[in-house]
Amino acid sequence: MPIGLPTRREFLVHGSAALALGAEAPALAFPTTGSPLEFMVIGDWGRDGAFHQRQVATAMAQFRNARFVASTGDNFYQHGISSLRDPKWETSFQRIYEGVPQRWYAVLGNHDYGGRVEAQIAKTFHDDRWRMPDYWFDVRLDAYGRRDAHLFFINTVAWRGKEKFPYPAELDIEVEKIYEFKAGSKLFMRPRFYKIWQTKLKQYEKRTQDYYLEVPITKSDTTAFHLAEGYTVEALPKDKSISFAKGKYESKYWYDEASRTIFSTAKLTVTSQVIEPAIYEEARLFFDQVIDDTNQKVVCKKTN
Repeated sequence: MPIGLPTRREFLVHGSAALALGAEAPALAFPTTGSPLEFMVIGDWGRDGAFHQRQVATAMAQFRNARFVASTGDNFYQHGISSLRDPKWETSFQRIYEGVPQRWYAVLGNHDYGGRVEAQIAKTFHDDRWRMPDYWFDVRLDAYGRRDAHLFFINTVAWRGKEKFPYPAELDIEVEKIYEFKAGSKLFMRPRFYKIWQTKLKQYEKRTQDYYLEVPITKSDTTAFHLAEGYTVEALPKDKSISFAKGKYESKYWYDEASRTIFSTAKLTVTSQVIEPAIYEEARLFFDQVIDDTNQKVVCKKTN
């Protein structure tokens, strides 16, 4: 029978059990310094000091010889963080672990995907205490005096490809309560409830400095409108595919007659948070087109 990939918890539980039972492994010889290296491992921290988070933090503070902390994921319950300025950085990390000043090496868990995982990665470049330079990364412990130790931080959420956040939201709303405006029997609606991009970049005659996005961007949205009897589709926005040197945006719209459902999908990707002056105008026009597409309308018609 086929064997499925393990979850993060299964990997940790069964992997640890195998080590505890002395599972056989090839004998490898590494030069060591002879001095022990102490570090702490934590996961599923809790949130805002609750769920025993503060008590665990107090206990961790007693291990003064620990050189660093490794986090196995689910860093911010319940739905990750939204940005570098999200209050959870303070309420669930900085203020809670004040007595644990060591550097933290963290990997993503499924609950972290409820927010903007890019913000946790970007935090690496804004806080010397926090290290998550990528979705997957490794740390050699030479700097801690152990050339024989090598840690690997594996994003098993993306590995499995099954758990997706945020969880789909099913909204049971009458169509006449969500349209933006009405003209006779026609109803004009936004193609999606969530605006994938709203920031309009300022126009400059000649920009000389880099422009910084808060974090690199990966956003996607799928909205489905199920039409009740008595309504039909009058018009849908046109599909769009645009790009610039560091980003791409695609949107698609279609109607499935069998299920009487309108589908709207969009995906925005910007690979760097730095927009250099040479491509700023190109980026500005790109984001303007994304906003224009967001403001398109789905047109439905009441037939009775």
